[in-house]
Amino acid sequence: MKGVPTLRAHIPPVDLSAGGVISTHPDPAGFAAPVTAIMSTSPRAKGKGLRAKSTSKESKTMSDPNRFTIICPCCESTLNVDAQTGAILSHEEKQKPLASFEDMARNLDKAKQTREQIFAQEMSSMKDRERLLDEKFKEAMKRAEKDKDKIYHNPMDLD
Repeated sequence: MKGVPTLRAHIPPVDLSAGGVISTHPDPAGFAAPVTAIMSTSPRAKGKGLRAKSTSKESKTMSDPNRFTIICPCCESTLNVDAQTGAILSHEEKQKPLASFEDMARNLDKAKQTREQIFAQEMSSMKDRERLLDEKFKEAMKRAEKDKDKIYHNPMDLD
């Protein structure tokens, strides 16, 4: 594929110390620029790597030589990247499937129990707070009575 520019020349340098591998995949037809992708070698993303999305909606952007589409191996979100600058043009997170009605009802019940538990804990701490403030006030009154002979100096008056 002599004379065909690769996208790797336009992508900023990649730090491979984290276990990444650079892989160049030429176009099967042989007349488009090869796509350069960074393949992850982490055990969590093993076998996934970055791959081009091949839906009909994205085929327009894949045919555009100024941008390409990548799917993240970790979160499976779709990234549209500018080929010249390497800048991310758009990001689309993978849509999560909706939970069943029973799961949502269980989650609401758990949230209600958690709210009630936190509310009860705060109520008990507020009741205890009043007692603690009373004790602190009585202790301060005792100290004031004991130090009645000392002259009070306002710290704001010490210029």
